[in-house]
Amino acid sequence: MKAYMQAPDGTIIQTADPSLWSDSWTLLPNKKGAKAFRAYHIARLRETIKPEDKIYCLLRHRSRSGMVCDIAVKHTGPDGLSDITFSTSAALGWSMQNNGVRVNGCGMDMGFHLVYTLSRVLFPKGFGCIGEKCPSNDHSNGDRDHPPHSDERPHWHNDGGYALRHSWL
Repeated sequence: MKAYMQAPDGTIIQTADPSLWSDSWTLLPNKKGAKAFRAYHIARLRETIKPEDKIYCLLRHRSRSGMVCDIAVKHTGPDGLSDITFSTSAALGWSMQNNGVRVNGCGMDMGFHLVYTLSRVLFPKGFGCIGEKCPSNDHSNGDRDHPPHSDERPHWHNDGGYALRHSWL
């Protein structure tokens, strides 16, 4: 059984045995805990991931049928390449297997699907155009104007799914 615990500093964890945690940790009700756990990891990812960042995918496992992939997720930040697989799994509400986020489906680039979905979760209201290298599909679909987002000339992309770039390792 999953249980959710909250530390005094606001950290939220998922555990199978709440009795292992000290009395300073608060046991959260399952529904509230699951929602808080997801929100906590979304907030942590938003602190480090910004529009135009590149997210790297590493295939850890693929089923024989090709219908299921387990993909590790990496991000380059100021400290180099960091593993964000667990936070990505928690933010999306997808399970983890074989040290990767479990992605179901086939017939398309599942790494792109994972990064696009993560981007939609991190930027649900879209993102401001970042200039010439803006990854938004709006520029591929007719809008060739690339002004950077500013107060004087706002240019907002409503689909947050294209805020991040994707690459395989």
